[in-house]
Amino acid sequence: FDIETVEDNSQIGDTGTVTAEIENIGNERAEDLTVRLSSLSDQSRISFAGTASDEASIDSLAPEEAERIEFDVTVKEEATPRGYPIEADIEFDDSEGIRSSDLPRRLTVTPDPEQQFSFEDIESTLRVGEEGEIRGTVTNDGPRSARSVVVQFTDESPNIVPIENSVAVGTLEPGASESFE
Repeated sequence: FDIETVEDNSQIGDTGTVTAEIENIGNERAEDLTVRLSSLSDQSRISFAGTASDEASIDSLAPEEAERIEFDVTVKEEATPRGYPIEADIEFDDSEGIRSSDLPRRLTVTPDPEQQFSFEDIESTLRVGEEGEIRGTVTNDGPRSARSVVVQFTDESPNIVPIENSVAVGTLEPGASESFE
């Protein structure tokens, strides 16, 4: 079998997907395939649904036939943006019904950097004993588009009591900014 990563939309501090393509490069049909991806990262910075490995099934693959399988991956916030090794193991039944396994293969998951935002033009009309507003601009510093962006007030000061804790600003493409109040 040949296996390769064909799509990787993982991102540090988030959950994404990795799509692998498995091709039968042998000369006979393989049945009841089990494809297992396992993180080889020493500190398990990549996980599959919270565990170090995940499995997927393929009914059968004829010679020269390929199929794509998508795996959910989570990349921890403390990960650095670099390639992380993933081992792929494939078990199958041959044409005589004998359970076999192919040699393990290595894939690489290369997550995008963590999503970043910046704040500018922060202004306040807050006064002691009075209601006021906090205004500013949030910018999506990338690397990806961000949907359903919400600016949240997180100050835990006992002297400021927010009337609203958050405000939605919508979708922000990388480099785009939106005002909030």
